[in-house]
Amino acid sequence: IVSDKLWADFDNMTFYVNGKEYKLGETTLQDMIDDGVPFDEDDLANAGNNVNANYETPSFEIVLGDYYHASVYAMNDTEENMPANECWISTISMYIEQDETQDILSFNFPLNITKEDLIANCGEPEDPDDIYTYDSEDSDYHVDKYTYRKDSEKYYGYSKYEFEFVNGEFDKIYMTYLP
Repeated sequence: IVSDKLWADFDNMTFYVNGKEYKLGETTLQDMIDDGVPFDEDDLANAGNNVNANYETPSFEIVLGDYYHASVYAMNDTEENMPANECWISTISMYIEQDETQDILSFNFPLNITKEDLIANCGEPEDPDDIYTYDSEDSDYHVDKYTYRKDSEKYYGYSKYEFEFVNGEFDKIYMTYLP
């Protein structure tokens, strides 16, 4: 599923597993478990673990292929302890393996975008410090990271989208929601 809508959309921080839409800040870990999302079995064994008030869980890995996965984290933004599976999904991150194919996880943008595609869709990040560039001394390794942020209303911090490109190829997406 690819949308022509704004890719860094803070009102609709969604991703799709097997075509079903999930939204950061709303979907619970249990919703995803009930839908049969292919989580790592060892991680699923921890779904009932306690999460302290105002804390995020360790990662739960979505299996995309052999040695290929995405990570989701769930957050307890209440004042009480609760099981991880009752917490809502706060973060998803994925290293994009351009030489691997998978049809399990998708976003509102293609996984083969360029920096130019990103800027055409989202514009430049508002803060120049949200564009990070790294060049190795021998110029064999080049990283460009574009971060789009929205301030949290409840916590110190922000919701964000990070798009990372290595040697010109889309390499990592990191989305996190903070109320």
